[in-house]
Amino acid sequence: MTKRIYEIEHRECSADLLPELRDVYARARQVTLPIERFRWFYLENPSGRAHLLLARDRSGQPVGMSVAIPHRCQKNGRYTMAWNTVDFCVVPEHRTLGLAVQLRRAVLEAAAERAVEVVFSHPAPETLPVHQRSGMTCTVANRRFVLPVSIRALAEARYNSSSPARIVAAAVGALADGFARGPGIGRARARRVGWSEAAALLSRLPRPYRQRALSFVVDRDFLIWRFARCPRYECQAYACWLDDQPLAVAVVGLLQQTAWLKLLEPMNAPCLAIRALTATMVQSLRRHGIRTISAVLPAGHALEAVLTRSGFWPQSDPSLTLWHSPANSQGSPATWNRLVCDRDL
Repeated sequence: MTKRIYEIEHRECSADLLPELRDVYARARQVTLPIERFRWFYLENPSGRAHLLLARDRSGQPVGMSVAIPHRCQKNGRYTMAWNTVDFCVVPEHRTLGLAVQLRRAVLEAAAERAVEVVFSHPAPETLPVHQRSGMTCTVANRRFVLPVSIRALAEARYNSSSPARIVAAAVGALADGFARGPGIGRARARRVGWSEAAALLSRLPRPYRQRALSFVVDRDFLIWRFARCPRYECQAYACWLDDQPLAVAVVGLLQQTAWLKLLEPMNAPCLAIRALTATMVQSLRRHGIRTISAVLPAGHALEAVLTRSGFWPQSDPSLTLWHSPANSQGSPATWNRLVCDRDL
């Protein structure tokens, strides 16, 4: 059998490549996404354009790719860069462990050449051997945390539409929802905010932990690009205060009947802040037909205990978080004091 030989090119993504990349993605994933999604994700990031590793066969036909999305980070008072590897895919007729590993190794080599602090990814469990063989050095199982938005909706979902139990569940759930928490906890008040206001609040947060761990730079440009202009789903920002002191900012992405926590930045009193935020979000999200608020964190993340104390239920999650530090950084995702999630894009 003739050994297949592939050429892997590394380049910064450009607009002329988008149709070709969308075609590779569609052939590999069996789903066609709008070209706007690729333009937004690859080209409009304020931290820089995506880095593309594209594999071609002998005829020059693209057969696989891996994309690195840059994130500006801060550590020890200096700015640096991390890469989030996304859209890793190989068309079915070329799916051998050899090409997949070559693509992943090419990403890590490119990161090392550019002194990137951390490369991280959220792969499916079935691709774990590929990532491990390519040199991704650390693996952490993710945990999902779930907070019910509507007791009535969750109760109704457990029964058939015609069953007497559903009628009872609906009545009990409606009564329970009627006694749900209001917009805040004690003196802590929360409300939905615009993107400019959320960015202004984030700029006021204390930064002592940023001296200890790699941390995403979340500023107005990042918020507008990542959430306000996201073409995949609607995003909403919330903030809470204790008297006039800001406590936290959160962003949720509305996907079907779940509100996914995409950004969570607790500034002070994190348990009180998150309880106040979720109380307000529950009221608002019910009107959108949302059943649960969910967050996915690497096991051991600093926010795990905070979410548990704030009423979230821990559950298992099939996904993984992997990272590799070409520059020998101590900035693993499990040590970050905030949640910034790029999944489901």
